[in-house]
Amino acid sequence: MVPNRFYVNIDLSHDFWLHDADLIAQIHSASLQVGNEVVLFDGNKQDRLYKLVELKDNEAHLQLVTDFELKLPARKVYLLWPLLPSDQNNQLLQKCTALGVSHFMPLLADNGEQTDFDTDSAKTLVTKSAEKGEWSVVPTVREPMHLTKALQELTGKAEFFVCEQGEESEINPTQDHIGILIVPINGWSQTEAALIKSLGAQPLRLTEIGDPVSAASSCVKKIL
Repeated sequence: MVPNRFYVNIDLSHDFWLHDADLIAQIHSASLQVGNEVVLFDGNKQDRLYKLVELKDNEAHLQLVTDFELKLPARKVYLLWPLLPSDQNNQLLQKCTALGVSHFMPLLADNGEQTDFDTDSAKTLVTKSAEKGEWSVVPTVREPMHLTKALQELTGKAEFFVCEQGEESEINPTQDHIGILIVPINGWSQTEAALIKSLGAQPLRLTEIGDPVSAASSCVKKIL
């Protein structure tokens, strides 16, 4: 049986008592018992397998079984997508976390849906998605921002690819940091299109764009 995985924001030692109330509650809700094993990872430098030696209502005694080699995506991907209805934003966050996106940057696009976006809830969602996956990292989630600000932050830091419909062709990223731009359903405004062009963003073509969630997933797969 695959051990349950939990993200923790603490230093992981070889033998320790865990007092994180939320995590203890998750361990109990998963019906874990003394003798069961769990994986704890800090999203940074540690991914470890522990055995539950003692389990009480508000604390657990854990002993290290082994260290795992960190499993990291081949590249750091910054996904920039126009805000969508809440359920679609959630689908995108879940699917692309599982694929290995490192940073989520929701956009207030000129022709996009100007929907509410709960950043704290999004952070919780990607954390839970990371726990269900196998990467050793938890993605960051930014507050919604306009395209100009997002590109200013990443210029000189990431190589840009923009999702487009067309005949698929080979792409050859030359950097470890990649920015993927997902086109709004109603397209980019003239101002946005000119800004993207000025950065020399390369086309990342899909035969069928489909909905933004599917487009984002397909583009991430082509990069990673």
